[in-house]
Amino acid sequence: MAACRLLSPGDAPACASQLTNTTDTMRHIALAIATIAALGAADYEASYLYSTPTEQDPGNEIDAHEAAAKGTWKLTGLATDGYELSLGLSGQVNAWTFDERRLEDVELYKLMVPVTLTTMATQRLAVTASLSPGMHSDMKNVSSEDFRLEGMVMGTWIQNPQLRFILGVGYSDDFGSPRPYPIAGASWQATEALKLDLIFPAFAASYVATPAVSLLASVAPSGGQWRWTYAATDGREIEVDAALKGYRGGVGVGWMVVPQGQLKILGGLETGREIELKLAEDPGTSASLDLTDAIFGQLSFSYSH
Repeated sequence: MAACRLLSPGDAPACASQLTNTTDTMRHIALAIATIAALGAADYEASYLYSTPTEQDPGNEIDAHEAAAKGTWKLTGLATDGYELSLGLSGQVNAWTFDERRLEDVELYKLMVPVTLTTMATQRLAVTASLSPGMHSDMKNVSSEDFRLEGMVMGTWIQNPQLRFILGVGYSDDFGSPRPYPIAGASWQATEALKLDLIFPAFAASYVATPAVSLLASVAPSGGQWRWTYAATDGREIEVDAALKGYRGGVGVGWMVVPQGQLKILGGLETGREIELKLAEDPGTSASLDLTDAIFGQLSFSYSH
């Protein structure tokens, strides 16, 4: 069984923040983010996820709540012929409850403003580039180190109306610590009802069972990294980069509850989970905690004008 290794001498009673998790706070912030993102957005999505361990493994268990919302506005007035420009706003709140006695409950936040440009390089090749400046923080002692830039660039080759090939590169914290990763695969409308998006690092399938009901399946990385401040036993506040790694796979159902508006319910398994803590002032000093697999349930609503 893995244990939390100490970041510095004298930190035995605490490896993490003394920030108290309150679900009410998380819900209020998520509601505010959702309201902002919904104002005039061309595309909008809000979701809530809860995960809990699949087995008893004291010291390696974590209950997690995740509330998120994002909206996208098309900036038609700033785009020129052949180009499409969009501005986004996304927010995410993660609340973790540990059973490891030295780790206290914590809330972590992401606020990002992605800007995306798409152009048709040829009749069959679309090129998309996106930059996403944002804050990844526990909202304590916020400084420039809580902010970073993520992004991606990719090309989409339109083989025919049913088949598209995608190739590119991204940079984000999807796998835990921020890093570059390849984007590669295909999007295939296999039949009128079945669509497959087999694009690394995330895979998805949907089957339209009726005009109002779709069957869904997906696999995607569920990582992230935040700047986290915690109080050591000697009274010091220590800045840590906290990275969560893992993959999330699930199946579910989508209902078209209003025109262009779909309600989704998904459930499944999170596996390969690990939390790594690195001292901000000395990244070579780190601690890690392997987590048990977890089952999750997710409720989301998406709308497109």
